[in-house]
Amino acid sequence: MSSSSEDRISKFVDSVSKLRGISYVSVSSEGLPFKAAGIQRQGAEYIAAISHSLFTELQQISKEVDLGTPAWMKVFLKDNTNRIYIFPYDKFILTVKYDYVLDKLIEKLIENLVKGIRIICQHCGADLTFEVYKCPKCGSSLTYNVKRCWNCGADVSIKQCPKCGKYILPDGSKPGFITLLILKIKSIFSK
Repeated sequence: MSSSSEDRISKFVDSVSKLRGISYVSVSSEGLPFKAAGIQRQGAEYIAAISHSLFTELQQISKEVDLGTPAWMKVFLKDNTNRIYIFPYDKFILTVKYDYVLDKLIEKLIENLVKGIRIICQHCGADLTFEVYKCPKCGSSLTYNVKRCWNCGADVSIKQCPKCGKYILPDGSKPGFITLLILKIKSIFSK
């Protein structure tokens, strides 16, 4: 387990646990809790043990019926408003319990973690990988690396860094002069 993996997991847990609609986030290693938010220590130990064995069992069943190895598992709870997402990262098993309205956002944040995607503001160096951006048109929560709102379809390819306030592109880079000029013209005519 590298220190960089542990740092990314800590940033992921810290950011995701602050979202409205998150019940808890638990990270376990070999069935033991590593980091948790939104849950007591005893609950984290229980979730760690269950998540590890549940994911291991799912992998075994998938192999037996020739489905391949699952990359993640999503559990739809009986109340139909909550989901539990269980997935491996490095030597860890992460478990996130959340409200169903966060489904797409959680998937994108997990994708950023698992694929090693990093979004760094080129102006101030702020790490926006697990930060959340609100769509100016509909208010949906989005990750900084999306170009269109997945709810209303609005173009959100240019955003402001929450730390320095300067404009950035989905990869954190600085937009060119022409791009900023087009943005300014659009804002003038949309009023």
